[in-house]
Amino acid sequence: MLADMYNMTWQEGHIMNVFFLITGLLIILLCQKANVHIDAFSLAYILLNFSVVGTIATLYVPTPLLMKQFYMVWIGIIVAYIFTWIPEWTGWVLLILMALYDIAAVLIPGGPLRVRGLFAKRIELVSFKHVCTLG
Repeated sequence: MLADMYNMTWQEGHIMNVFFLITGLLIILLCQKANVHIDAFSLAYILLNFSVVGTIATLYVPTPLLMKQFYMVWIGIIVAYIFTWIPEWTGWVLLILMALYDIAAVLIPGGPLRVRGLFAKRIELVSFKHVCTLG
């Protein structure tokens, strides 16, 4: 079971990529706007630490509530920034679909949230409480 925790699955890889690449893009844009200079190695080191800690904090280790909330808000900021890349009507359609999925996940007795919780109980990697809550 401990060996499974160290194998990077597709979910961890994607979360690290989002944290690393999109956060790097946002930092570069902010540094250009503020006329701040940073070398590539320092930026890569900061982004690597940020993405590894964010991935571990959101998926594995019980972390302080404020830290977990920070990373969840940052994921929301990244999603909102990505929505600026697409046409307006596509953003509204995706927003409506995500809202409907959230409603279905919470309200339907056999919904995806319950299925994920039962699956997590079965393989004993994550408790149902951890899947349903942020803190």
